[in-house]
Amino acid sequence: MPVIVHLASILRLKSLEERPIILVSIMGFFWTIFDGMLSFAAPIVMTRSGLTESTMGLILGSSSVAGIIFDFCLCRVLKNTSFRRMFLFMF
Repeated sequence: MPVIVHLASILRLKSLEERPIILVSIMGFFWTIFDGMLSFAAPIVMTRSGLTESTMGLILGSSSVAGIIFDFCLCRVLKNTSFRRMFLFMF
C-alpha cells in the first residue's frame, strides 16, 4: 500500500506535461507483469488439461504467427496515425 500512496504523491507533484509519460509507464509495467504471468501459466494449464507438449507448441506458435500477420496488416491499413491510435488498436 505505501507504493500506491507514493505513486499518487508523485502524480500530484509532477507537471501536466510529465503525467502522460508516468501514466503510460505505469500501464506498461502492469501490462508486462500480466503478460509474464500469462506466459508462465498458459503452458501449465494446457498440459494439465490433457494437451500434449507438441499440440501446446503448435498453439503457441500459431498465435505468434497470427500476431505478426495482424501487425503487418495494421501497418498497411493505417497509413497516417498517432501513438494514441496505435495504443488504442494494441489494447
